[in-house]
Amino acid sequence: ATLALNAGSSTTVGNSGVSSSEAVGNVAVNGGTLKFYAAIPGQLADGVIATNNLTANSGVVNVLGNVSIDNTPPDGSLLNQISAANGIQLISAQNASGANTLTLQINGTSVGQDTVKQIEQGGVHVANGVYDYGLSNTGDNGAGLYMNYALTALQLIEDGPN
Repeated sequence: ATLALNAGSSTTVGNSGVSSSEAVGNVAVNGGTLKFYAAIPGQLADGVIATNNLTANSGVVNVLGNVSIDNTPPDGSLLNQISAANGIQLISAQNASGANTLTLQINGTSVGQDTVKQIEQGGVHVANGVYDYGLSNTGDNGAGLYMNYALTALQLIEDGPN
């Protein structure tokens, strides 16, 4: 069977906070919307599609959930975010193409290169992080669809104890 997402169609994969894998023969994204629940940091979306072939020609991938980046030691670190290896797998596939034709959204807001996010320390807004977000067809677990992110610049805005 093929999950065909044409213009006007939308599919939500999995449930928030519940790890699952949804198997389907093929996935074709031709103008529709795929929604995934995920959190940063993370390696897998809460619900991952496992498929033979992923083909994308246009459409939207909307990642829903807590995707604010924790910068509080010992769990969070700005230095960890500089790595280009920060990615969340959304789809596992034998063959995958077309990630560059999809629009990435986080909680319904389009993101891409030079996306500015506030960084807080001790409840105080101390900097703006400039992030590059994108989608790719390869990652740590092979072919599929991955949401990637990396900190590319840091704009300090506060001079004080935080």
